[in-house]
Amino acid sequence: MVKFMERKPKRQIYGINVDMLIYGEGKKIINSYSFIEEVAMDKEIEKVYYFGDLDYEGIGIYNSLSLKYGKDLIVPHVRLYQELLKAAKKPPKLRTNQSEVPLEPFLEHFDEESRREIAAILYDGKYIPQEAVKFVPEK
Repeated sequence: MVKFMERKPKRQIYGINVDMLIYGEGKKIINSYSFIEEVAMDKEIEKVYYFGDLDYEGIGIYNSLSLKYGKDLIVPHVRLYQELLKAAKKPPKLRTNQSEVPLEPFLEHFDEESRREIAAILYDGKYIPQEAVKFVPEK
């Protein structure tokens, strides 16, 4: 994603201006996110777009962040998730046991078709890793 952003003069990812990328290393981001205020250096943070694996763990991380920092501040990057759905026509089975988490806080940001697709993938024990999205220049 960093290389993609370096090639983009407007610093946009699927129509959303991006001022900063944060790599979270899974659940570590939940506690380390509080440092965002320091990094932002008094710049007001209007919206944080979350993008992680499309599995229970990834959605659980989103749920934790939005609960801790506010569901109006932390939102899924819907277009990137829709690109995940397009990229993985046959999602693989999960290789790890993951506990189910509430899907509604995450899914409420999506259109009905995307909600159905995401729920079907998860309920079928499958997932889509975020790496399935190929970052190529947008047309």
